[in-house]
Amino acid sequence: MEARLSKLVDSAPYGKRDDALFLGEMNRLTEHHLAACDEYARVWPDWRHAKSVEELPYLHVGTFKWINFRSGGKDVKHERTLLSSATTSGMPSRIVLDEKSSELQAQSSLAILADFVGNSARP
Repeated sequence: MEARLSKLVDSAPYGKRDDALFLGEMNRLTEHHLAACDEYARVWPDWRHAKSVEELPYLHVGTFKWINFRSGGKDVKHERTLLSSATTSGMPSRIVLDEKSSELQAQSSLAILADFVGNSARP
């Protein structure tokens, strides 16, 4: 699974989309989170593989203000919690990242920044 994730992260952030690769990865990730997070499984109890990107399950960002979605498992270490600014409600959304997700989030943020400013060193 990690190789496919790396391939997606290594793609140009605003380049041509590979919906088939994305759909396959999202179906695998959804299965993982359904099995590893009771709260997520309660939201999507009857979920079946999506046949298109439009069929993928989604959660409104506000859901993360009230429910702590945290996928666990053997050898999963949760490293960071991303918090929203909470400007509208005063209550931040919380997204808990495990070690691998934290690494992928950093890689994707760097790829987006590099797309805007380039990869060369700046003074």
